[in-house]
Amino acid sequence: MILIIESEKKLKQWIETNGFAGYDPYDLYSQVPHFRKVIYSKNFFIKNSVSKMYGILDKFFPLLLRRVFRVKKTINSKGMALLGLGYIFRYLNFREEKDLQKVYQISEWLLNNRNKIYPGFCWGYPFDWQSRIFIPEGTPSVVVSYAVGEFFLKAFELTNEKKFFDVVLGVCKFITEGLNKTKLDDDKFCFSYTPIDNFQVHNANLFAAEFLIRIGITYDIPDYIELGLAATKFTLSQQLPNGSLNYWGNEQNYSTKNKNDHYHVGFEIRLLSSIGKLTNNDVILKSAEKYYNFYINNLIYHNNQEFIPKMYPEKTFPLDIHACAESIILNTRLFELFSNMEFIELANKLSIWIINNMQNKNGSFSYCRWKYLNFYYNVKIPYLRWGQAWMFYALNYLIYNLNRIN
Repeated sequence: MILIIESEKKLKQWIETNGFAGYDPYDLYSQVPHFRKVIYSKNFFIKNSVSKMYGILDKFFPLLLRRVFRVKKTINSKGMALLGLGYIFRYLNFREEKDLQKVYQISEWLLNNRNKIYPGFCWGYPFDWQSRIFIPEGTPSVVVSYAVGEFFLKAFELTNEKKFFDVVLGVCKFITEGLNKTKLDDDKFCFSYTPIDNFQVHNANLFAAEFLIRIGITYDIPDYIELGLAATKFTLSQQLPNGSLNYWGNEQNYSTKNKNDHYHVGFEIRLLSSIGKLTNNDVILKSAEKYYNFYINNLIYHNNQEFIPKMYPEKTFPLDIHACAESIILNTRLFELFSNMEFIELANKLSIWIINNMQNKNGSFSYCRWKYLNFYYNVKIPYLRWGQAWMFYALNYLIYNLNRIN
C-alpha cells in the first residue's frame, strides 16, 4: 500500500499546486469557433479531411493545440465533485484538518455554481457538447448531478450538517421533476440524460435510479424507491445475452455501432450492484454478476504479472486514464458491497500497474497510452476532470478500503 499512498500524495501536491481549473477533452470543441465551423461544415471535404487533421493533432499533441488556440482552463462541476469525494476519503484516511477545509471550499463553490433554471439542484459542464442534439454549456445532466449529489451525501454523512442533505434532496427533485421520462410500459421507463433531450442511455438512467433508491431506502421515501425500480427494470429488460448493455436503449440503438467501453460498463455494474444490494433483489444481483463476468472476460487484460484495464473489449490500446480510475473504483465498490477479497485484490493490482505506467513525474496522470509495435507512447496532458479528479477519488477510496482490512 506504500506505493499507492506515495502516488496519492504526489497527485494531491500536483492538484493543489495547479488549482481546480484545468483542460478537458471537450474544451477545444467548445472554445474554438474555427474548429466548430469545421466540425459542422456542410462541405464534405472540409468536414472529413480537416476535422481528421484536427483529430490527429488533438489525439497526439493536445496540449500544444490548446496553447496555439489559447483555450482557457475551466473549473468543472463534475471534476469538483470528484475532487471533493477524494478529499472526504482522504480526511477519513489521514484526519488532516486541511482536507476537511477543502471539502467545505468545494461545497461552497458547487452551491454557488449550480444551474438555477431547472427544479431542484443540478449541474452541467462548462462547455457545449454535441450528442445526437446540441447540448449548450451549463445544461444540467444527471451524470454530473449524480456525482455532485454523491459528494454532498458523503459530506452530510461526515459532518451531519443539514445544508448538505438539503442539496441531496434537491438532486432527487431534479431527477424526478427536471428530467424527461420515456415510458416502455406500465412499470418501466427511462430517465433522460438532460432536461432538453429524450435520450435512452443506460448509464444515465441507472445513475438516476440508484440515487433515488439509495435515498428512498435510507431515508424512507417510498416514491423514490418506486421510481428508481421502474427505471432499473427498463435497463434490465434490455440486457444482452452476454450480460452487457448497449450504450443506447434498444429504441435508439442505431446509426453507429455500439461499443462497450470500460468506464460506462464500470458505472453500470456498480450501480446495478448497489441497487441489488439495497433492495435485496436476487434478480438484479444476478444481472449485475452476469455483467461483471462480461467485464472480467473482456475489459481486463492480465498475464502472470500485470493486470491492465482495457478501454474496449476488442483491443487493449489505447489505454485511457478515465478507464483506469473506474477499474479501481468499480472493484473497490464491489468489495465494499459484498466483502469479497477478490475485488479489493484486483483493485490493488490494477492500481499498481496504473501508477507505474500512467503517472507522470510531476504527480499528475497521463491522459492515455498508445502502443505501436513494441513502442509505448503516453499522451501526458493532465486533463483535470477526465483524469486527475477521477484518480484522486479512486486512490483515496482504495486506501480507505485497504485500511479497513489491515
